[in-house]
Amino acid sequence: MAEFDLTTLRLLVSVIDEAGIARAARKRHITAAAVSKRISELEQRLGLQLVERRVGEVRPTPAGATLVQTARKILDELDTLRASLSEYVDGVRGEVRLCSGTSGIVGAMPDDLHEFATAFPEIAIRLSERHTEQVIRSVREGIADIGIYSPQGIYSPQAEVRDLDVYPYQTVRLVLLCSRRHELARRKSLWFAEAAQHEFVGLTPESALGLLLAEVTRRQNLTLRKHFEVTGHEVVRRLVSSGIGVGILPEISVRPYTEALGIHCIRLRDSWAGYRLMICTRPYATLSLPVRKVLSHLLTRCDDTGHPLR
Repeated sequence: MAEFDLTTLRLLVSVIDEAGIARAARKRHITAAAVSKRISELEQRLGLQLVERRVGEVRPTPAGATLVQTARKILDELDTLRASLSEYVDGVRGEVRLCSGTSGIVGAMPDDLHEFATAFPEIAIRLSERHTEQVIRSVREGIADIGIYSPQGIYSPQAEVRDLDVYPYQTVRLVLLCSRRHELARRKSLWFAEAAQHEFVGLTPESALGLLLAEVTRRQNLTLRKHFEVTGHEVVRRLVSSGIGVGILPEISVRPYTEALGIHCIRLRDSWAGYRLMICTRPYATLSLPVRKVLSHLLTRCDDTGHPLR
């Protein structure tokens, strides 16, 4: 029987996951020709066809599906072994890739990470901002070690996180912001339907919050009069401050700027205006020690702590 090498097995699994050699090559940062060559050589050694190459798509043959299923188990066991052995390394060091939506980055997470960096200076954290769907996909595909996402909006991630560990993180409270010169500036609370009667400065639908507001607007059969549609919280704050319209942002993203920008925050009475950010990772047993350290630190800063929700 032919010998198997781990690199080729990982490439084969990636090809099946990505349903294409070119996409798998980009993910693994090598050329498509090199991936194709390795798989062809493995097929020759085994005397079996493992994949069916079609235009724009690659599918496993029955033999290929069997091999990929077993390869996944082997690779997961090796990841677990690496994580276990890393605990015996003299000193905890390494890199942790953290992927988060905007709500996490503008919240308390930066302070949490600063505390961690002070306690563990040898562990580097690489933070990237993504939308909810991209956060979950990045963790599932091993591009990120830890993901922080919002479960709100049109995109429902429950199905996508079924094979991940999920933990509760911090609570987000959305508020309506307006200029102190706006007619709503005397209000302390209101319903979204009332706010929808005014000119809005909104986030683009590509953001989790933009998706949420689009869904709520549709469900309540409302029409938002968007004067501007922008991509960042800072732009929303600036435009609202100028008196162009009202906007909706996480309270923690607005409170530090109310005095400087002359902004007034109004509590939204709708139940959807308060929700919890979630943390997702691959199965805990497969995590390296640095990733476990970051995860543990974040969980101590949660509203609730403990085991994964599922």
